[in-house]
Amino acid sequence: VEVWHANNLHVGTFRGRAPSPSRALLVELAAPPPPAASSADGGGGNDGRDGAIKIDAGQLVGVWPEPPASLPSSPSEWAAVHDSAAALLADLPPPALDLRPLWTRLLAQPAKRRAVTPDAAARVLFAPFLSA
Repeated sequence: VEVWHANNLHVGTFRGRAPSPSRALLVELAAPPPPAASSADGGGGNDGRDGAIKIDAGQLVGVWPEPPASLPSSPSEWAAVHDSAAALLADLPPPALDLRPLWTRLLAQPAKRRAVTPDAAARVLFAPFLSA
């Protein structure tokens, strides 16, 4: 999942619902937030279970289906994916990271259809450079 927590966008693994009576969701972040951020400024807190933080469903930004066993499921695995992705992004030409074409396309759509998912944004931004 992608979550907004402590004024930052984080990637993590959904671990389940918090114990009753809470309606929070438990997410293990790929990189832990600073200690002071675990319960302030963006919601959430740490219930101590597997390092998962409690979030409100409104903090979810993106959700993917349950990954096959080959995809990351722990902070150390996500850190390796982050490092690999950072290296790939560093090799892309600057136009590949320009959000103006994506933003222009979104604004041209009727308001009811204006939605973007992480995979759709990635296709728009990176497909021209990956197929070349």
